Amino acid sequence: MSPKTSQPFTIALTLLGLIRQQPLHGYEIYQQLKNHDLLSMLWMPKQAQVYALLRKLEQAGLLAATVETQEAYPPRRVLHLTEDGLVAFSAWISNPVAHWVDVQQEFLLKLFFAQQTRDDTALRLVERQRRQSRQWLVELHNRLQTLTTCQSSAWLLIELRQRQVEGFLEWLDRCAIHFADPVFVAHTIAALTDSPHQELAQRFVDYVCSADGQAILARHGFLPLNETPASTTLPPAPPPPFAAPVEATLTVFAAITLMEAFQAIAYAFSTLHNGITVNLTFAGSGHLADQIAHGATADVFATANRMLMNPLIEAGRIAPGSERVFARNRLVVVTRKHNPAHITTFRDLAQPGLKIALGSGAAAIGYYTRDVLSRAEQVGSLDSTEREAVFQNVAFYEQDVRAVLGKVICGEADVGIVFSTDYRDTSDVAATGLVYPLAEGVLQCG
Repeated sequence: MSPKTSQPFTIALTLLGLIRQQPLHGYEIYQQLKNHDLLSMLWMPKQAQVYALLRKLEQAGLLAATVETQEAYPPRRVLHLTEDGLVAFSAWISNPVAHWVDVQQEFLLKLFFAQQTRDDTALRLVERQRRQSRQWLVELHNRLQTLTTCQSSAWLLIELRQRQVEGFLEWLDRCAIHFADPVFVAHTIAALTDSPHQELAQRFVDYVCSADGQAILARHGFLPLNETPASTTLPPAPPPPFAAPVEATLTVFAAITLMEAFQAIAYAFSTLHNGITVNLTFAGSGHLADQIAHGATADVFATANRMLMNPLIEAGRIAPGSERVFARNRLVVVTRKHNPAHITTFRDLAQPGLKIALGSGAAAIGYYTRDVLSRAEQVGSLDSTEREAVFQNVAFYEQDVRAVLGKVICGEADVGIVFSTDYRDTSDVAATGLVYPLAEGVLQCG
């Protein structure tokens, strides 16, 4: 009788993940697993089973023990990862499960620990699991083709499994978007170098970036700045008081998505500076940048697309390095109320006969929409044919984000992609989720 061969470790490597942060005693490992809100839902072995698995991991050279003395208690064995254990654990959380039966337990455990790494391990795991899942679909399809009648029990069971795998693939697509590097919409502001009220214009920029300005932006749905890009600096300390003109008008060109927030900011700024009137001009970012490039008189420019600052810097109308990112935003997919087109994933945007409203190439919303569709293709939420079908469904290219939203609200378009702040400003909508850059979902418009 041949000796029994040892099987490779699978779910037992979860225990290595618990020990990875710090050495632990066997009972501590069991308690951590038992009391963890998520891990205990996925795997809850008995205490004796945990001890048995730890012994096997130690015998395999993946764990090592040291003896710690305790003043009032007997010495205890504390376990820590060996170099081989770290290699084995890293390989485990990087590779997909090979069998569907392991998805609901082992894969989710892998994903839990992969998310704790500081690199792209979670994204790589999701991408590899997606490839494996597509292979499962091919195999299930081939099995269905061998059956002679679609009414057989075997056919029904295989079709159920096929639908389960398809649903899992859609969920993996959402995970891929979540773990991809987030690229937020960056709203940028700068004073123009040829402003006749240079110091006042800079004060307006400083106020937008100040705590008071940020609070107003937050009330209107804009996201705070968690990080300051390398090309920008934190708002400086308030400058000393200056003798403002008795009467002056400050002309501010701002992206239309900023309308309500900047109206409130302009009022607050005028209140602080008696005699100062802030004249606001709102339109699509691309249209405003084009006007400034052709000589339009303005003191301040606030855009939804920071790339539009570059040609104005090159033209000398904005000083290099003076532009600041002052707020962030996201994109959302919006549909008509009750979602009659049944849009639930990016792939649904490719269905024949759909009428889509998007921003034009010159508009900031158009720029970011193309970016999100490219990212959706990169992570597998769309293939190249589906992405092309989405653009074939575009019935309206609008010059600004509010016009895109208007097409959906009035019923001319079935679906559109807009900034989350513009969706928030409508009064007859029902939200179900954000789509960019963190997750996929759909919003409904009246």
